[in-house]
Order: sequence, then structure tokens, then C-alpha cells
Amino acid sequence: MRRLAGLATTVFAITLPVACGGSSKPAARAPASGGVAASRLDLVVLLARGPMEGLLVPLACYDAKVATLWTGDGCLSRIPTGAAIGLLEVPVQARASAEHVALATCNRPEGMTSIQALSVAGDIDRGAVALWPAGAPVAQRASADPEWETSSAEDEALVGAVATLDASVQGEMIIQQALRSDLDGDGRPERLYVVAVDDDSADIPRRFSGVLIDWGQGPKVVLSRAATPGEEHAVRALADLDHDGRRELVIDERWNDGYDLGLWRVTEARALERMAGIDCDR
Repeated sequence: MRRLAGLATTVFAITLPVACGGSSKPAARAPASGGVAASRLDLVVLLARGPMEGLLVPLACYDAKVATLWTGDGCLSRIPTGAAIGLLEVPVQARASAEHVALATCNRPEGMTSIQALSVAGDIDRGAVALWPAGAPVAQRASADPEWETSSAEDEALVGAVATLDASVQGEMIIQQALRSDLDGDGRPERLYVVAVDDDSADIPRRFSGVLIDWGQGPKVVLSRAATPGEEHAVRALADLDHDGRRELVIDERWNDGYDLGLWRVTEARALERMAGIDCDR
């Protein structure tokens, strides 16, 4: 295997999302609780849990009646109190509690701020992604695919992509996630990788963490943070809330002094653009 500036590759973990789907036709409003068929879906809210126990933060919502995808606190007003909130690929459901909307605090560089969140009854693991109505077929968590391992050619291409971004990065490359999905809606699956580079001999052991996508011409770094202690990226889920064929990605990014739980979308130019989320210091 090719080594570049001391960079080697090893496979750590592999994941594969099943394809996301859903109807693009507006229909009657779905019931407030229980599962919902794609043909009856006209409103959906995507939520995720950050470090706040018992709270889900709205990332985005989509209303098929007006074909509009938007972000912000207004999404929570659409969820009825007591509605079932479906956790992706988890057989249990949480329910919106009597308090319904709660305020969570977030320490940002400009100072402490409040964030509207959904108060739920039921245990929710950190990193969980959820939908209302429960069972809406527009988003799925990544699921394990133990049979897919990256090839030597893929490993070498990933090493080259990181070195192109920053030739000074040295250490051992760890492939933390490898996903296959049609990200841009062209009918062909792309490959998405989450990689990290660790160097135990450096003052800052984690030298690089980032998301790379291969659009068919080799992997390119589309999201990264270099030389940050404790840095870690994870793609939690893929969605297509507005049915345009291009995926939205829920990306959890953490470092020693903070975290960013964000919703990113694939643009027409095949770039990642952050739409919404929580960016906080500890």
C-alpha cells in the first residue's frame, strides 16, 4: 500500500445506508401518531438529539402542499403535543411531552444563547435522529454492511485526497464510515467516506477528520477540520425531505471543546452546504 508523508490506511468501521425514498405528491395530512404511508405524507419534521438529555432539536421540515423546505423553530409548532416521534431504525418511539417546546442553552463564541427544542418522554440515545410523523419514509440511518471493505485502490485514493488538501498531514488513516448512496439524484450511487488521521507522535494526535465523496472521478474532501484535539465526524442519516433527488445529510461533528450537529445538503454543484443545526462550545 502506498505511503505518502507517513500516511497509512486501515479500515476501522464500515456502514451502508439503504436507499431513501418517499412520494413527492401532496396528500391528506398524516395522523399525529403511529406510522404513515408514503402516499399520505404531506408534512415531515426531521429532528436529532445533541448532548441535551430528553430534548430533540428540529433540523428541518418540509410541507408538500407548498413544496417548501425550511429550517428554524417554526417546525416545532407543527408537531401536536403527545404525537409519536419515530427514532430512525429503533423499534421504540418517544412522544412529545406535555411541555412540548423547551429551551436548551448553547455556548457560542458570541455568548450564551437559547435554542428551541422538543421535549419528549422516553429514552433517546445521543446521536439519535428522529422523524415526525413516525414512520415517514424520507430519511434513514446508516446501517452496517460488514461485507464491504475498501480496496487498495480506494485506500490509496483517500490518502491522495487528504494529502492534496494538506500535504503536512502525517499518521495513520482510519476509515470510520464508508457509505454508498445516490447523493446527487443522477441515478448512480456515489461513495462517501468519513476518515481520520491519527499521529501518536504529534502534540495533537488527531491530525485530520473529514468527509470525502467520490462523484466518479476519485474522492474529494468536502468537509474537514484539521489538527483539532478529539475531532470526530459521523454521518448519522441521509434524507430527501423535499423529494428533489439530492440528499440531505445529518452530520455530527465533535471536538474537545464543542460540537456541531448539522443538516447539510448536496447542492447542484456537488458540494455540501450547511442548512441548519447546533454549533456550540462546551
